[in-house]
Amino acid sequence: MSQLDPNSTKIRIPHTLSPGCEIVGILQRTSDTKEASSSSRKLALILHGVLGHKDYLHQKLLARSLPMDSFRFDFRGNHETAGEWSMAAFPRDVDDLRVVSKYLREELNYEIDLIVGHSRGALVSNWWLSHDEEEIRLNQVRKVVHLCGRYRMERIHDKDPIYDPYFNKSLAYPWAVRVASKPLTVNVTAAQIEEFASWDNSYAKTKFPKEICVLNVGAGRDTVVPPWDVFLWQREWQGRIGSTTMHVVELADHNLVGHHPEIVEMICGWNELVDREGKAPPVWDPALVAASSTSSKL
Repeated sequence: MSQLDPNSTKIRIPHTLSPGCEIVGILQRTSDTKEASSSSRKLALILHGVLGHKDYLHQKLLARSLPMDSFRFDFRGNHETAGEWSMAAFPRDVDDLRVVSKYLREELNYEIDLIVGHSRGALVSNWWLSHDEEEIRLNQVRKVVHLCGRYRMERIHDKDPIYDPYFNKSLAYPWAVRVASKPLTVNVTAAQIEEFASWDNSYAKTKFPKEICVLNVGAGRDTVVPPWDVFLWQREWQGRIGSTTMHVVELADHNLVGHHPEIVEMICGWNELVDREGKAPPVWDPALVAASSTSSKL
């Protein structure tokens, strides 16, 4: 472990499924207490998207704003966690999540209470929650925030005009980005795109845990994930015991740039409301938090 600020600790988790690899993450505490607790404590898990990292977008601000400890990490092949990057490594990302969850529970006495996933991170957490019943039972996950998650995976082919000039020549597409303020180029292959497009999210209707409350957030100006996908997720999550609350940030892009404080405030307000009331309404209204807080004091 290495020290960052009084309440943040960088942790390197040995990857039990990938010898020699360590998953690098940040444990953010709500106080400067460093002593391990003998009883389980609630934790929020914060997950990044494609070619993201543990400190980009809203993640650091959210970690410092939540009323519970949190952990955010780099998936394999991203930023400080070693490994080969792939456009379509969803099963590998799920394995990373399993390793992290087990470590947090067995070594640090945490139970995951809340998961906040952006884009790819949202898809990975949804699949994990829907298929690893024993792990979910041990963690007692109660709340999920789903930010800009793609539902129709086949719509990745909307970008074929960009990819095809390379794929038609049996070449990989060189995707140039900036990660943690540094330039990076990764290769996207035709096989990766086909594997990505074949990922099926329809399991969510029948396998996603019925008791978990969900905050389902879309972006009105998203050019990466079609904005309509937020409604498709909302459709799949209807009729469950846990509430599903939808909100669309009308002027936001896929990364919610310019809206991070608003997003963090919404997540914290929704979390507070669900903790107090056990549910939230179908459409998000920040006034509900104040109203609920006032009524609880009467």
